Amino acid sequence: GEAEILPFRFSHYAARLAEFADAAATWPVDSAGRPTMSLDLSGLRAAVARATNAARTLEQHVDAGLATGRLPAADSPALNDLLARMEQRLLEEGDPPATRWFRHVVYGWDIYSLYDGQPFPGLAEAIRLRNAARATREVGRITAAVERFADGLAQAALVAGER
Repeated sequence: GEAEILPFRFSHYAARLAEFADAAATWPVDSAGRPTMSLDLSGLRAAVARATNAARTLEQHVDAGLATGRLPAADSPALNDLLARMEQRLLEEGDPPATRWFRHVVYGWDIYSLYDGQPFPGLAEAIRLRNAARATREVGRITAAVERFADGLAQAALVAGER
């Protein structure tokens, strides 16, 4: 049979990224609620907005293609491959082994909790340590990952919208 289109809804993921960015803005405070450092999240928010728009465009193209019968098409395997690998764009391979659990820059295991996941784990750790330089570096890593994600969504939207 023909390949179906993988049913990913990356707009949901983009919405979560926006929530994580909003949450991260509130993290650098001490127990009295005073700011411990200043974070510039404007580049990250712009990347999230790009990813959100690209995800919407991709979903519109896929939905229209499925409705008209243009999809699934001969290029569906290529599109599915792009979709299946999308989250790999959020990985950072350059980490030392000691911090390898931060490889996924958007979501990680919280080593201070047995059960909870931690959005932006490297940033959370930098803020906990009150290391402003590291926090700035982490925001840059997250922003670069979200840019890669947005690029991948835009690329998939082009493939899904062809013809």
